[in-house]
Amino acid sequence: MKFLDRTIKNLLFCGVSLGLLAIMPPMVSAGLPPNLEQTGLYSNIKDKIIALENWPFSPQYPLWSDGAVKKRWIYIPMGKKIDSSNPDNWNFPVGTKFWKEFSFKDAAGNFHRVETRYLEKIGEQKWDMGSYQWNSDESQATLVPSEGRANVFPINDRISHRIPMRWDCHSCHGETRPVLGFQALQLSEKRDPNALHREGLTNEMITMGQLLREGKLSHQVNPEMEIPDSPKNPLQKPVMGYFLANCSHCHRPDGYAGGTKLHFDFQSELPLKKQPFLETALNKRTRFYYQGSHRIRTGKPERSTILIRMINGSMPPLATQIPDSLAISTLEKYIKEFSK
Repeated sequence: MKFLDRTIKNLLFCGVSLGLLAIMPPMVSAGLPPNLEQTGLYSNIKDKIIALENWPFSPQYPLWSDGAVKKRWIYIPMGKKIDSSNPDNWNFPVGTKFWKEFSFKDAAGNFHRVETRYLEKIGEQKWDMGSYQWNSDESQATLVPSEGRANVFPINDRISHRIPMRWDCHSCHGETRPVLGFQALQLSEKRDPNALHREGLTNEMITMGQLLREGKLSHQVNPEMEIPDSPKNPLQKPVMGYFLANCSHCHRPDGYAGGTKLHFDFQSELPLKKQPFLETALNKRTRFYYQGSHRIRTGKPERSTILIRMINGSMPPLATQIPDSLAISTLEKYIKEFSK
């Protein structure tokens, strides 16, 4: 009973549990077009030709999405600039658009477009957002209702992809939280070769260097920003990058889980030893599972509640159903490295 009470308290404290979001009224969008084609992503949706004004990009630390293959694009309005005065939290001009396409492999090994998520900035502190589901022949994708849709495409013999409810989108992409995949660190010209689930970077994908050359940033930002290497643990950089991409939308001072005081945001002006991850997670006690445990206990994976929650699938709580085995094994190795 105590465990149940403690679990409910933590879910309510974080404010992002599926149960809590499910009782909220549906989010209604007045502005999203009914078809993906009308958002401006394609110049020819039949042949899947992307409009020239939309730039493809790939973050060096991608979000885990149950093994989906993803493509991403951004549109920045003509003559507008991204406010980059805070290098770790850019402010995008009104009219900015983002798209993220999800494809999954079928039993025969063929990939299928399943969903494309869409963000459009419609006010100084307001984004409109929604998801579009592709039809069977991939000729069109239509807007999914605000309550989302389950059993969209089989990922394996037990689990099917589900399109999140619009409140789920809002919980990660709220007014004050950054677009985590499109920031200076994520678009750095100096990419981490050990990043988990790293993706290929093609010539047409936009990076920090091109953004600066195109005059799309209001302030100069280091085009080769990177997480500092650690002399104590070679896995420090990819582990911090993974938590930044997968957890910091909630676990940051202004996020839904900010009150937990467990933060995963990256602050480029701070040295490694002062980074939020090391200050709030490493060897910090918690009572989430049992008294005497730690968020991350160096040298002891079995006493590290962050790892335990990743293994049992309770973190992250939204948009994924399959525990990330690569991240779990990497984090376990990272924790063990401190004992050597």
